[in-house]
Amino acid sequence: MKKRLVSLVLAIAVVMSYAVSAFAATPTDVAGNKNQTAIEELVALGVINGYTDGTFKPENKITRAELAKIVVEVTGFGKTAEALKNVKSKFTDVKVNEWYTGYINVAETKGYILGDKDKNGKVTKFRPNDNIKFEEVTAIILRAIGYQDAHLSGNWPYNVVVKADDIGLFSKVDIAQGTLASRGVVSQIVNNGLLKQMVAWDPEKANFVNVKDPNNNNVFLISKLGTTEWAVVTANSLDAQGKIELNGTRQVTASNFIVTGGAKLADLLGHRVLVLKTNDAKVLAVSDLISADNVVTGKLNASVTKTTYAIDNGLEVKVGSDVLKFNLTASTQLFSNTNTVYSIAKDADVTVYLTNIVVTNDYGDKTSKQVVLSVVANTFGYQNVKLESTVAATSTAKARVITGRGAVDVTDATVITINGETKTFADLAKNDILNVAFNTDKVATVINATRNVVEGKIDAVRTTTEAKYYTVNGVEYKEVNSLGLLPEATYKLFLNADKNVAAAELVVPGSAGNVAVILSIKDHAQIVENGILTNTFKDVVTYYSLKDDKVLSLNLDDKTYADQDAADLDEKKAVIEWKTDNSGNVTGIKTAVALSSAGTVSDKSDSSFKKGGSTYYINANTLVYDATKASEATKSDRKVSKSDLTKLANGAEVAVYASGAYAQYVFVTKSSTGDDLKAAFGTYNDAYTSVSTSGTVYTVELNVNGKATGFKVTQAVYDAAKAHKTADHELVALFGGKDAFDGIEFPGAKTATHLHSIWSDKITAVSQGTNSLTVDGDASNYIINATDTVVYLQAKDNTVTVGNLYDLDDYFYKNAADYDVIVASFSKDYSVADKPVAKAIVLKLK
Repeated sequence: MKKRLVSLVLAIAVVMSYAVSAFAATPTDVAGNKNQTAIEELVALGVINGYTDGTFKPENKITRAELAKIVVEVTGFGKTAEALKNVKSKFTDVKVNEWYTGYINVAETKGYILGDKDKNGKVTKFRPNDNIKFEEVTAIILRAIGYQDAHLSGNWPYNVVVKADDIGLFSKVDIAQGTLASRGVVSQIVNNGLLKQMVAWDPEKANFVNVKDPNNNNVFLISKLGTTEWAVVTANSLDAQGKIELNGTRQVTASNFIVTGGAKLADLLGHRVLVLKTNDAKVLAVSDLISADNVVTGKLNASVTKTTYAIDNGLEVKVGSDVLKFNLTASTQLFSNTNTVYSIAKDADVTVYLTNIVVTNDYGDKTSKQVVLSVVANTFGYQNVKLESTVAATSTAKARVITGRGAVDVTDATVITINGETKTFADLAKNDILNVAFNTDKVATVINATRNVVEGKIDAVRTTTEAKYYTVNGVEYKEVNSLGLLPEATYKLFLNADKNVAAAELVVPGSAGNVAVILSIKDHAQIVENGILTNTFKDVVTYYSLKDDKVLSLNLDDKTYADQDAADLDEKKAVIEWKTDNSGNVTGIKTAVALSSAGTVSDKSDSSFKKGGSTYYINANTLVYDATKASEATKSDRKVSKSDLTKLANGAEVAVYASGAYAQYVFVTKSSTGDDLKAAFGTYNDAYTSVSTSGTVYTVELNVNGKATGFKVTQAVYDAAKAHKTADHELVALFGGKDAFDGIEFPGAKTATHLHSIWSDKITAVSQGTNSLTVDGDASNYIINATDTVVYLQAKDNTVTVGNLYDLDDYFYKNAADYDVIVASFSKDYSVADKPVAKAIVLKLK
């Protein structure tokens, strides 16, 4: 039905000092205000505006004239008010041609606002510039909905306050009878009223009845703002052009489109909504008016398929132990969280939306029948995934959530919950366990996060044909993702909503503590203070601090060691934990591993190695230290330095401190001999030489994970590098050689003996869950992981930035004509189960 569309240039203030302009965004002073949503919606609808300085001033009081304008606009009579601006008012204090004259004339004529009577009972004054009281505002909005004072039982003002409370007009409003109404409170009451059913007094029934349109639909106050129609939401997000899908058809939205009632479009898939349109047929607002009585949630007791005819009791839903049956029609629609579907399988979690229709029998008798409007299956594209990081929105890009399975964009329409409570994007945190529903554009529609962490040692592991279970702190937890946690190791377990283990993080004891390697101990050493030899004697321990990455000293009680021989026994030990007194002062060694216990490394892989008869597991959290100089004969020459897993090679001698089978600390006491340098990868920056008395040193500089790093190379490698342009920033692999790299490739083909690289025009498959990547033209299944793989993003001008693994997901969906993918690996040095590890990947835009 056609209604007048209110003008979008509205104000609640007088001309001149009160002149306003429409907000394109939230007024600057309402963020966090309890009435923020109501104010934003009324601004978008054009019912109320703020001030020219961008503020709204929600605490300011409102006048009777301003409220007259609001109620006239919200009931669709704005143009009539403009036409009556020059008509003389019945009120003696309302002059012709004032900004408020027409609004007061309409409000008085419609009976929304009453004036003051003189001593003879005649209404003569309006008091346009006086502030208005809370109960007066309440009465005016009730009258606009159709509740006239004469038919409300009780005395003023209690009759209007009770009725308003009864119909829900005071949601998010503190009842403050007798006080002056503020702009924020008025906004909330008016906004609450928009979604109330219009009523009229029925003399025969002596009661208020709902107003109906010609199609027997209820009429709501918001209907007065323009052309309205009923429709079902058939997509839970706007498309790339900002269009909304209603009844299966994409429709253009107005620039200030809103979902009223504080809801989000992602909540409304399958809902029957009231659609408000502008004069040019753009969708201005949708309002969810399904009552709680017409919503059922449960599991499908039997599969359901889209039907072309009515089927009574055709839908079975299990709610608790009860099975409820509902009537299907040809209009019943089926959805997943993101799309229209043809069928939904048995046991799916569903929400069923019901409606009533009028049916006519063969005799012309009409009755009401409850039928299924829609069935929405709550399915998630990502389930039980760990949140790795979030990226805030910019002026050119949406906000983004990066998970262990991939990345999705987040908009204001995304529904986010944490432990069942509605939250915002800013509330999400690393290690939250997520279930994410997203559309075909990879825009998240729903993110349900769980934040529940348990920490402890794996006391037991139980494996069944269906799942693996871990016992921590006396409680058994089921594993829902394959994690392979080690017995006796300590983990943080990240649980999902069902308290099952979705992810885990190894806890490395001492990584932030005072782990040290003792370089020397001097028994009964005389202490020097301020250059003066004192009479104080201590046992002085000189050690390398892993935490501080430097050599420090520690004075222990002089009686800690009986003599120097006893002190020598603790030299060249790696201290894992110190003894302390009640004040926290170090008194000796509690837990240590002797470097003399070192054994030879064999069967080294990316995940484990053997020493003696024991197998130790390693990962990115394993701490490796070069202790090859820790046992020098001259104590002053002893030193320890940080290293990495590349130092842990077959033939090396190592001392290990382990938690169960997991190697937490590895101290390399003797390097492997005869091995080539491990291959290095990065994008080409430059090649240069330096000359000294010992000769010429040739260097190739690469961008390695965002850091300019120089590598010593042979002259032949240097000459090969100089043949390439630095501005091209090509991907480079350096390999071979003992002291300097003697091999180089700019990966465009598989040319070197050990180098596995390819230049391809597209990604054919990528999985963060299985850590795998394949590209077109290459049969290899590459291993990818956050520890070993670096992704470089190369723009059309060849500038390079460092990306992440989840950019591979994004490029997978790009047109192959838009990019190339270059993958480099070195199977001799980096492979897992005979599969090459992708060490560097360049995603190059064409």
